[in-house]
Order: sequence, then C-alpha cells, then structure tokens
Amino acid sequence: MDTHEDTSYMCYVCSRVLNSRRTLRKHLLVHDDKCRHVCSYCNKAFKRRQTLKVHMYTHTGDKPLTCKWCDERFSYASTLRSHRLRCHPDKMAAQYCSYNTHVTMQEVNAALAESP
Repeated sequence: MDTHEDTSYMCYVCSRVLNSRRTLRKHLLVHDDKCRHVCSYCNKAFKRRQTLKVHMYTHTGDKPLTCKWCDERFSYASTLRSHRLRCHPDKMAAQYCSYNTHVTMQEVNAALAESP
C-alpha cells in the first residue's frame, strides 16, 4: 500500500484543495466561528490549541527555541528565523545551499543587505 499516493481533499465550504485529511481538518477551523481554547491569564480565545500554547509564552516568558549557532533563546519561530537571517546570514546561506531549507535566497540576500 503506497501511503504517498496523490490524494486531494476539498473543503466543502470554500472548495480549497488540500493534500491530506489532517490539513483539511486544520483548514476547516478557518470557517469555524468557535474559539475553543481560552487563555487562563487574559481570557483571549483561539481556534487552535497550538496558537494558545504559543500565546502563553507572552505571559510565562518561556523561550523554548534556541539558535543553534549562538544559543540565544526565543519564544517564537518567526523571531528565531529573523535572528538567524540578521545575525548569521552566512550560516543561513550555507544551510540553504546544503539542505535547501525553506529559507529563500531573497531572504538571505535581504539579511546580508541589512547587516552592518
């Protein structure tokens, strides 16, 4: 049985085509008005449990993400990514060339242009 066969799942609300049932389930939350995950600190509500988990870092100060090149810690993946592009553009470029990660060459070039 091939688990990587080309299967698509269409959203019955907006007709968007997604590549897995899991992705479709997550996408359907966009159309749901109910925010089931509530912050115990400020009562802000979220559709996704993961979004609440990340939001909680603003209250707890937790920084679970670490830069692998300098050990600086971050709460958010986007902040870590910006840090890496700004502070370690040469390593990001090397990583991009070696592993073809999700970092685009435009991002690397932009970070190099902003570097002092």
